[in-house]
Amino acid sequence: MSSLTSEKCTACRRDSPRVNEEEMTVLKPLVPDWKLLEREGIQRLERVFGFANFAEALDFTNRVGAVAEVEFSVQTGVRSMNEVYLLERVEEAYERMLSGKARFRVVLTTGN
Repeated sequence: MSSLTSEKCTACRRDSPRVNEEEMTVLKPLVPDWKLLEREGIQRLERVFGFANFAEALDFTNRVGAVAEVEFSVQTGVRSMNEVYLLERVEEAYERMLSGKARFRVVLTTGN
């Protein structure tokens, strides 16, 4: 069986392939903080994450969102539309974003 870190996430659906008991016995110890539960007739894994403050929670959420966005783009071919600014123009990019004038996602780059 491959490493869990090399697996890709897919949406939980009633017709998704099921993990059998033997696979569950092997996989469950690899994710000890996760709970197996059933919602709307579908078995799911769930984990609650705790953070010391809002900034840590927001940072975690943004990192998870970035991974999800990449996965979504790979699976669907949909690409985000970006306004790209060199790092030297960070103040201009920030002001554009705060003013609401940015039409697309504002991205900073080092130019490499």
